[in-house]
Amino acid sequence: MLFLQNSTSVGNQAYRSVLQISLLMQMFVLGPRLILSIREYHAILVTNSQSTTDMTTIVFQERTHVTVSSNV
Repeated sequence: MLFLQNSTSVGNQAYRSVLQISLLMQMFVLGPRLILSIREYHAILVTNSQSTTDMTTIVFQERTHVTVSSNV
């Protein structure tokens, strides 16, 4: 990047402009998009974990009677 700052050619100026635009796009578009996709992934995980928890509580609600004899 240091060689771009000292040069004044048209090609290097165009390259620096493209680089600045891509950095701005990364900061204002890709950053929030990453945050939103992480939130969506977390919401899906929470939904799936709650449905799994509900299923396990239903399974454990089944009661079986076990007879215990007092003869040892």
